[in-house]
Amino acid sequence: FKAYLAERLPDYLVPSAFVLLAALRRERLQIGRDNLLPSLALGVYALCISYGYLHIGAAAGTFVFYTAVLLTLVADDRRTVTALPVRRLVGAAVALLGVAVLAATSVATVTPLGVGLLGVTGVAWGLYTVAGRGAADPRIANTGHFALLAVVLLLPAVAGAAVGLRVTGEGLAWAAVMGGGTTAFAYVAWDACQRVLTGAQAGLVQLVIPVLTAAGAVLLLDEPVSVRLLVAAG
Repeated sequence: FKAYLAERLPDYLVPSAFVLLAALRRERLQIGRDNLLPSLALGVYALCISYGYLHIGAAAGTFVFYTAVLLTLVADDRRTVTALPVRRLVGAAVALLGVAVLAATSVATVTPLGVGLLGVTGVAWGLYTVAGRGAADPRIANTGHFALLAVVLLLPAVAGAAVGLRVTGEGLAWAAVMGGGTTAFAYVAWDACQRVLTGAQAGLVQLVIPVLTAAGAVLLLDEPVSVRLLVAAG
């Protein structure tokens, strides 16, 4: 429980950044019925991803997650009768195959519970993305979603403090940077991109993230360049 609260601390600080920006712009915080389902999806995503990786390896979990995201967004395309060319389906299959190549080394870490949790995580993120596609103003919408979720999570946060959750200045600083900086603006940018992307295209764009992560590990952590990585990136 303490680990979950510590990992999700940046999410508590996301609405702080949004609300502060809104205050500086003298805008009124808008929370209404339209925030309910996105906030629920966001909460499910945060909960399941926190515990999911305890039961599955990072590479295998990433494959399950992005597969679920892509399938959810493709299903939404079918729901809205959005054109889905065969070449796009083929591209999605090839991209997923690349992620599967990266995940092949962690097959032994796969458990049914891990697959289930990461699958639900992917569906939740896909639904949150779908909700963002209809937002008139991504910043205002995300502010409302996160603020509502933060209110709901106040109780477990207080409970964590009561049972001795350890909080350090360094941890708070990193959480502030991650939650109020990179996460906040990434969510707004991602929703803004949805205006020009179909669901399938949005799902495909995200499949480049595992490859970029692996490349970052090579550049920043001195991990070796393997044949598997080259094949997956290709």
